[in-house]
Amino acid sequence: MNNQVQSVSFVIPCMAEPRLLQQCLASLAAQTYPKELTEIIVVDDASPIPLKTFFEQFQEENAAFLTLHYIRNVQNAGRAVTRNRGLAKATGDIVFFLDVDQTLAEDCLTAIVEFFATDTQAEGVISVRGNTTVPAYIQAKSAFTRYFASRYLGARTPDEMKQWRLSDLPPRFFATGSIAICRSALIQVGGFDESFTAYGCEDEDLGIRLAKIGVPLKFGKDAYVYDMDDQTTLSRACQRMTEYAQTSLPILLAKHPEYAAISTFSLFERAPETFSGYSRLFRQFLLALLKPWVGRSMILFLNALDHVPHFLQPPIFLYQVALTSYYLRGYRLRQKELRP
Repeated sequence: MNNQVQSVSFVIPCMAEPRLLQQCLASLAAQTYPKELTEIIVVDDASPIPLKTFFEQFQEENAAFLTLHYIRNVQNAGRAVTRNRGLAKATGDIVFFLDVDQTLAEDCLTAIVEFFATDTQAEGVISVRGNTTVPAYIQAKSAFTRYFASRYLGARTPDEMKQWRLSDLPPRFFATGSIAICRSALIQVGGFDESFTAYGCEDEDLGIRLAKIGVPLKFGKDAYVYDMDDQTTLSRACQRMTEYAQTSLPILLAKHPEYAAISTFSLFERAPETFSGYSRLFRQFLLALLKPWVGRSMILFLNALDHVPHFLQPPIFLYQVALTSYYLRGYRLRQKELRP
């Protein structure tokens, strides 16, 4: 595939307001990559305001795109089902999954396709993650948004970046907002597992299955994607963390037990007997310390500081304490459900 002219199918799942879809599509219209090689598939996951009218307006104004599709779910079906509906419609050599609250730099798609065109080792059967960042004017609005932006791969320090091979990232970096994948590989592994209906893990699961058939995940450092979500909050992130730990992660670990050792919260997911004495003590210390009241208190404290100037940014570890507390809330609920 790597020596051929490659067509691209954008799959955009969305349950959103029209403004987000309009700005997302506008960024696709501005791409330097040939529009005749670009297909756009919007899958409306039962948005409160149907988005078809706004999509059709874009279609009328952008006749250079030869193929545009709008699909609307009758009822909200979730991320995995919605993305699979878009994948089933896709015809491109490359499928680029994009979240509706994201936009692309003008040369993003060109930079992404270059990976597929020049890869020789895997013959272009690869996946490429874009370099997602948060615009400075959105970061300026809140301390949590600045913390959130700092956790994207491209924002990590040089020392942190040295931990990973950017030409073959581990599956925990497989995030299907802003990721391009060879369509033949997606078909081979069967797309997303639709048993994931709660927040999270459908991404990692797909990444693990692609890795098992030899599809590497590469980091597109020069392929910039902008996260335009200006409604993100610490409270929402913490609630999602509980849902992730309680509902989604158990499905993932049942399918791929080996993932426990490399997951973000491996300290809690690995079998206790695999830890050294120090690690076991530290694990017990965190379980005893990070009770639900700690997470609630941390949210109240950090929310009170959310509009401080940049130079007064709260330390990263405080956000990590809050998020880990809510993760452990979901972890404990899961353990309770497993008891006879």
